[in-house]
Amino acid sequence: MKIRNKLLFCAALFATSLTACNNTAPQSSEPEPDNTVDVFVLSGQSNMEGSTYFDHNNGWLQKACDKLGLDSAPMFNGYENILTSYYGYYPYGGGTPTPHASNKKDPMAGEFQPTKVGMGNTDQYMGPEIGIAEALQEQATSDRPIYLIKCAFSGSGFAKGDPNWILEGDPRTDYKYSKTKNLYENKVKVFTENNLELIKATGKDPVIKGFLWHQGESDAGQEKSYEYSMKALIKRFRDDFAEYAPEQDGNNIAFIDGYIYDGPSSPYGNGATSLNNVKQKIAEEDDNNFIVNCSYKQTYGYSIDEGDAAMKCAINYKAGDVEGGVDYYHYKTYDAVRLGLGYGGVIRDLVLNK
Repeated sequence: MKIRNKLLFCAALFATSLTACNNTAPQSSEPEPDNTVDVFVLSGQSNMEGSTYFDHNNGWLQKACDKLGLDSAPMFNGYENILTSYYGYYPYGGGTPTPHASNKKDPMAGEFQPTKVGMGNTDQYMGPEIGIAEALQEQATSDRPIYLIKCAFSGSGFAKGDPNWILEGDPRTDYKYSKTKNLYENKVKVFTENNLELIKATGKDPVIKGFLWHQGESDAGQEKSYEYSMKALIKRFRDDFAEYAPEQDGNNIAFIDGYIYDGPSSPYGNGATSLNNVKQKIAEEDDNNFIVNCSYKQTYGYSIDEGDAAMKCAINYKAGDVEGGVDYYHYKTYDAVRLGLGYGGVIRDLVLNK
């Protein structure tokens, strides 16, 4: 199924009518209160962790919001109904990495906070959680917030040596597997479990509706390996968290991916295009897999709003602070917001309201 047709089909609204019982039927007992809350897990590498300046004394986020017609106040003050717990760091370079996390005393334990700027890889940066929260704010209430669990790592990839996303049992790479250094087994899985317990401690029943991914730059040129490893990771996540899935079926957890930058200044050249083709293939193979088409080259396949002009996510064209980016590889502020809006739009229209 083509992505565009799939998105249009899934975005359609279906009405279900219920036939009332006749007056002679005995009254049933009152249903149990619905204490469920929606949870989304965010993972990948630096553009998911958040490597974009939101201000840096240049007012980039405010300028982006002015251009998009958005209110920047909750981005700075916090979306009270969209709560985020985050953990991440750069895993390479030797030594003991210092994580940037919402829980400063015990980073892996997690701590939910109203989603706002500063939840990137330092308190000067932001990630796509800002646009996601903006897109989802009307889907949540104070009694039933939406929870984002973000555990992402700058520079990480399937193809890189150690640590990485290699899973135990991969017959081609098992010799590289190390649980203590593996980012999924030792970090994402544990961090997600810890944060699910935090939600349950509030009296809510967490339901994981989606697994969001933004990663691939480190694997450009390794398309066959990437496809195998990405499918394995999706399956592992769905299997590991099946008890928290809708109807306790891991296959009901949506997988939402995003294209990596493939514009004219991409340091990965045609490798970025080839990798995005693999991402699209994975999305097409499962009705519960989706892609945020933020390609620079392709016609935009998902509009934030109906009738919106085609969006092309762009990366900095040169090193240095350019419109909120920090270097050659990371999104400018305006595009980081739109990237989040794209993820949030898929969640809103194709997962929560399908």
